[in-house]
Amino acid sequence: MKNNITNIILALFSIFLSLFIAEALARIIIEPRSSPIGHGILHQKFQLANVTVNSEGYRDGEFSDKKKNVPNIVFIGDSFTFGHGVLNNKVFPSRVRDNLFPKYETYNLGICGSNSLDQLKTLESKLSFLNGDLNIIVHQYLGNDIDYMAEINIMPSYGIINNFLIWLSDNSYLADYIYQPYLINMVIDENLDKIYRAYDEKMSDHLMDVEKIWNMIHKNKSLILFVIFPIYIDGFSLQKSRELYVNRLIEHFLKTCQEGDGVINVLKLIEQHPMVMNRNYWVANRIDPHPSAELHQLVANEVINYIKSKPGNFMRCKNRLQ
Repeated sequence: MKNNITNIILALFSIFLSLFIAEALARIIIEPRSSPIGHGILHQKFQLANVTVNSEGYRDGEFSDKKKNVPNIVFIGDSFTFGHGVLNNKVFPSRVRDNLFPKYETYNLGICGSNSLDQLKTLESKLSFLNGDLNIIVHQYLGNDIDYMAEINIMPSYGIINNFLIWLSDNSYLADYIYQPYLINMVIDENLDKIYRAYDEKMSDHLMDVEKIWNMIHKNKSLILFVIFPIYIDGFSLQKSRELYVNRLIEHFLKTCQEGDGVINVLKLIEQHPMVMNRNYWVANRIDPHPSAELHQLVANEVINYIKSKPGNFMRCKNRLQ
């Protein structure tokens, strides 16, 4: 009996020691990475090292320090505009500012998890703050911006075991690295189904909500640059993006836009690129489908081309490719 107890204690000690060593090695070897659902210790470490925000929570410098009496470029959108998963200076609004400052001042109003109604409220609250000095508002759009469907960062309940594993991944590099991909697949699959259904059921109402954003911009006597991204989980999600919202929203935009407005179809940019088939080139990391630094650069280039009126893969309101 004593031998059995001793063996059990030794086995448990060996397991504990092995896990301790494995965790220690994981903390040395595994690099922090972003997670699209915003959970896990690796994501927390990535955020601490690579993401800074101003006093209002925007990924930008203090608005009170911005240069006055110059044309402004204001970016509104969700986590793609915020720059989830990439370094501060790699986000496309930051790249645009680096190229155009001091002739233009920029404001990044991207908010992770926001939908079109949220972005309308953000824009409304900031127009007065910016004193109506806007020239161009870059409206970034993604498929989960359909009203009340931007739920990719909301954690569903998956029972006691998964909740324990979620807690464990918030504290252990090893557990996070192993479990996070499985958790993300569950969350993304569930939310993609909701998004796809929403476009089938609510597209007409949603178009009116998006149009409210464009009307507010025009009322402010500003130009719109509409930047529309596909959902890039796999090839199927790209095709669904095209069918469900990319083509339909661009068509609607071109019917309502005013002279000087523009649109950038990011799906088209991807499809025209030599790396089109290499998903890892376009995403922040293998578990995070947010845009990579390379895709942010590609979009920034097109925004700059539009503003400088240089040839590029954007479309002016007159339906002619520039």
